[in-house]
Amino acid sequence: MQTERTRSAALDERARIARDLHDTLAHSLGALVVQLDAVEALAEAGRTDEVLARARSARALAAEGLVEARRAVQTLRDDTGEPVDGRAVEQLLGDLVEGERALGTVVSARLESGGARLEPAVAEVLRRAAQEALTNARKHAPGRPVAVTLSRSAAVLVLEVSNPLAGPGDPVRALAGTGTGAGIAGMRERVAALPGSTLQVGAADGRFLVRVEVPVS
Repeated sequence: MQTERTRSAALDERARIARDLHDTLAHSLGALVVQLDAVEALAEAGRTDEVLARARSARALAAEGLVEARRAVQTLRDDTGEPVDGRAVEQLLGDLVEGERALGTVVSARLESGGARLEPAVAEVLRRAAQEALTNARKHAPGRPVAVTLSRSAAVLVLEVSNPLAGPGDPVRALAGTGTGAGIAGMRERVAALPGSTLQVGAADGRFLVRVEVPVS
C-alpha cells in the first residue's frame, strides 16, 4: 500500500512539474516568436534600426524565459508555505500585463486584491491562469485588446481575463497552430486541486473569458 501511495505522489509531482514548465515555456517562447516575426517583417522592409531594437528585445525575452524557468524549478524545491500578501499578487499580475504591453498588445488592467492573504498555491494558480490566458489571447486573437481584472468579493478573489474573439480579417500568426491544449488542461488541474475554487473557460457573446475564483482570508 505504501508503495502505491509513493507512486501516486510521484505521479502527482511529475504532473505539477509538467504544468509549470509548460506554462513557463509557452509564455516566454510564444512572446519570443512574436518578436522574431517582427524582426523578419522589419528586415524585409529594410528598417534596419528597428530590426536591431527588436532583436535586443528578443534576446531580453529569451533571458527572461530562462530566469522564469529557474524560478519555477526553485519554487517546486522551496515551498515554505508562508502566506502571500495580495499586493504581491497584484505585482505579479501587473508584471505579466506589462510584458504583454511590451509586445504590442493593448491590455487594460484593474488589479485590486482587497488586502487578501493567500496560500502560496492559491497565488500560483492565479499567476499561472493569467499567464496562460494572456498567452492564448496573443496566439489566437492577435491584435485584439485584452482586459485583466482582479477583485475581491467577501472571502473570494476573482481573476478575469477576456478578449474579443478573432474575426475573419484579423492577422493570423503561425504561433496560433502550435497549441496542444495542455495549458488549459493544466489550468483546470490546478484549480481542481484547490478546495472551494472554480474555473470558467470559454467563448460567449463574442468574447473569450477565463474566470478563476479562489478562497482567501
